[in-house]
Amino acid sequence: MAVRFGHEYRFSNNMDISVSRDVIQPASVVLIFQFCTVLLPMETIFHKVLAVLISSGVVWCSTKLFSLLKFRRRNHYASNCGQLSRSFSLTESCLSLVDLLYSKKDTRSFSCGLDESDDKTKSDSDSISISSQQDSQEDEDEFYDKTSNRTVDHLTQFINTGQKTVWRLSDSTQDSTVGCDSTLEDKSKPSVKVNINPEGAFGLAGEALRRQLDSQSSSLSLSSGKEDRRRFLRSLYAHAGLASNKNNDTDPLVPPLVLATNFNMRACGSWSEKDYFYSRISNPTRHALEQTLAIAEQGMTMDEADENTRCGAACFGSGMASVSALLGSAGSLMSNLEDENEHKLVHAVVPKTCYDEAIKMLRMGAGRIASFTRVDMTSLEAVETALAQYPGRGKVLYMETPDNPLTQICDLTSLVALAKSYNAITLVDTTWSPPLVTQVFRYGIDAICMSCTKTMGGHSDVLCGAVITNGRTRLGKELLPIVKDWQTSHGGVASPFDCWLVLRGLRSFPVRMERMCQTTLALARFLEAHEVVDTVRHPGLESHPQHKLAKKQMDLFGQVFTFCIKGGSEAAMAFVGAVSLARRATSTGGTETLVQHQRSVEMVKVTHGGLIRVSVGLEDTQDLLDDFGRALECSKEVCARSGRKIVEETS
Repeated sequence: MAVRFGHEYRFSNNMDISVSRDVIQPASVVLIFQFCTVLLPMETIFHKVLAVLISSGVVWCSTKLFSLLKFRRRNHYASNCGQLSRSFSLTESCLSLVDLLYSKKDTRSFSCGLDESDDKTKSDSDSISISSQQDSQEDEDEFYDKTSNRTVDHLTQFINTGQKTVWRLSDSTQDSTVGCDSTLEDKSKPSVKVNINPEGAFGLAGEALRRQLDSQSSSLSLSSGKEDRRRFLRSLYAHAGLASNKNNDTDPLVPPLVLATNFNMRACGSWSEKDYFYSRISNPTRHALEQTLAIAEQGMTMDEADENTRCGAACFGSGMASVSALLGSAGSLMSNLEDENEHKLVHAVVPKTCYDEAIKMLRMGAGRIASFTRVDMTSLEAVETALAQYPGRGKVLYMETPDNPLTQICDLTSLVALAKSYNAITLVDTTWSPPLVTQVFRYGIDAICMSCTKTMGGHSDVLCGAVITNGRTRLGKELLPIVKDWQTSHGGVASPFDCWLVLRGLRSFPVRMERMCQTTLALARFLEAHEVVDTVRHPGLESHPQHKLAKKQMDLFGQVFTFCIKGGSEAAMAFVGAVSLARRATSTGGTETLVQHQRSVEMVKVTHGGLIRVSVGLEDTQDLLDDFGRALECSKEVCARSGRKIVEETS
């Protein structure tokens, strides 16, 4: 037998708090009933019922008075502890727990947790069990010492229900609940056993309140300002690869490296899309990298993005593997875009100056791309003429911005509009323009590829590439499943260790990239003013032919530039041979500054003999200026001694 009563309070923040407590102990009623039998004759049923009613009434009145006094005391605590109006109901929750922890008369075990009070099935309810026992003979100081450390059994994370949830304090016979409306986002986790102090209740309340506040805040959109985008990416990359940006209990602070090739199957023999089956198909470490890259391009977390517009990513064994996958998948999509049963040929429009291996791959054959035309992407007329060729074929517009090696900038807004008029899919190689430099999806690009080997890996010790599709465009959404099929069927997936290395690099990526961009601009300006240098091509320089477009389209100007030295190939080779701090090597994006004589590495010699490509690293800016200055003087002297003066003497 138990008699219940409850109170409900409504606060200014529209949060409901309901307090209900079992106030009648069966033992108490029995004791008073026995006392009544002494005073009243128990001759009839009426007298027995009267004795029960008197017993219940006495206990009810006394416990109600006690409860009101306790609520006033908690209200006083809440006014002192909680300064934010939103924290009041949650402060009530944790104070209810503290009352039980510090109650000298409470010798029972109880639990604290979350339960879905409106869910009749109770299938997903979570609980936090706290065991508490106390000797009634102890004084208050001794009790505090013994209750300063409590055992919490079955501690689980809270489920994202979107419904009313309640903190539940309970023992085997009674319940005490304090509830508030909240939406909790984390998935449930296995039970663990930890120790907490009584003050830990305030930590739980603070965590729940913060999640409420975060759920009500507005998310970043791709139309946000430049500094807002950089802020979002800095924090995202700092936690790259972690399952959540929240403080989940006992989660690792570094993404785990999962080398397993096989994963256990369910007894029923089936699996869902989120299950791991075989590492060529899916792997936890690779999935963590793919999620991070997709979030960075879409400019908001997966939870904030609409399910129908989320970006998707697939990681490959190298940057060229991602180029091949992107062009091959795009060719497959455009060949049967209008009719699934019709497989027509596809024509691609590609840059006149771009990475040599991409052109070589197109010549060898990329899926159903049967022909391609190389054009100057800075000329909209030339691009339109190329797209108008082969009217019966599907169209692919493939770009680099900035391009390799001349750092020309594509006008993405104009090119996307032009491509739509010809129903062409738009693709961009963003190796030199990662999200910190340019978020190209803001301009309606359908899909991108990149070499994660470069600035994202950042340490010259990993080969990895990625394809990312735009969930906000029709062609981008249709391309994602084809890219995923290409990834698993062709088998060129990135290894778990390489993905882990890229995740490690991403955690310092913003700091490195911003520092390298600053040094690059200083070095480019130094070279532009030097008498031995003919021209410098860097989007951040006012002399760059597309500087205004770069300022409008790019958030940073990148860490790669080229310059042309007077005296041709001989002077350029002398400069490359004379550098000391910088390294003579290809590739870009590492911590070390790299210089490369461009004509020496080209399969088809198309650039000027004096052109030198520079990828700036993390060395001190002044040390690099000194190194380049001395190398230029050495180049000048070598050419002079060979009878090839590259700078005329002035009187």
